[in-house]
Amino acid sequence: MTTNIAECLNEILKDARELPVTKLVKHIRGLLQKWFWERHEATTKMSTPLTKWAEKRLHRRTNKSRCYCVHPVNLYKHHMVDRYLNGLVNLSDKTCTCRKFQLDQLPCRHALAACNLRRISCYDYCSPYYYKETLATYAGSIYPVGPMQEWDVPDDIQSVIVLPPKGRKPSRRPPKKRRPSEGEEIVYQKCGRYRGVRHQFH
Repeated sequence: MTTNIAECLNEILKDARELPVTKLVKHIRGLLQKWFWERHEATTKMSTPLTKWAEKRLHRRTNKSRCYCVHPVNLYKHHMVDRYLNGLVNLSDKTCTCRKFQLDQLPCRHALAACNLRRISCYDYCSPYYYKETLATYAGSIYPVGPMQEWDVPDDIQSVIVLPPKGRKPSRRPPKKRRPSEGEEIVYQKCGRYRGVRHQFH
């Protein structure tokens, strides 16, 4: 939730960053081509309205909500008794006092119990980001660049002279480990193999 996408890609490209820049760009293009194809294939095989992750979470929550006592307040508000914290669900606002409904943008256990009582579909209360149609983002294709002789480069691009960056390169080796995000704690764990040696995790 806190690590930015650049740091995630840096971790994936940890070894590829040692390559020359043209090889690095080619490697990144190949990765994107693979990711787009795999996600597009996964989308075509989905038989449910939501993604596999969202469907699994809804199924697990539905099973746990079957034992809840539902007390309707009005058409949209319901009070749930779950023998723990209970909850007040507002289906029209898609909110619940447990706050999981707002956090995940998926119906929480309390909301699912309310949907079951009213015999309405819980899919109407799921964020559109969880629908498989949203994964159409990966429907595009990423093609290989091809040989340089076949490139169609505009004249205004060809006329640009690219100079090396100004400034001196630091004498020390560049860091390879990603920088932890603000507020991210560093957890140390003992290694069973080397005993006294402690390995660092973010």
